[in-house]
Amino acid sequence: MTTDLLRAVVGAIQDVAIICDADYLVLAWNRAAEALFGVSAADALGHPLDKLPGLDVSPLARRAIRQLVDR
Repeated sequence: MTTDLLRAVVGAIQDVAIICDADYLVLAWNRAAEALFGVSAADALGHPLDKLPGLDVSPLARRAIRQLVDR
């Protein structure tokens, strides 16, 4: 799936949807995520999820994400 298509799909979701790569770089960020976290998609895209203001990715969440990525 291309990044543009991925962003279009995520943009159509009404709930919070955030897509990151294996390095936690944000690939897609929708309007619901903007509203919840107060971070625009323009400010989130391409940046590490855990470095965005207001977001704290716990070690437990990192481990869970890593397990999913490594499957």
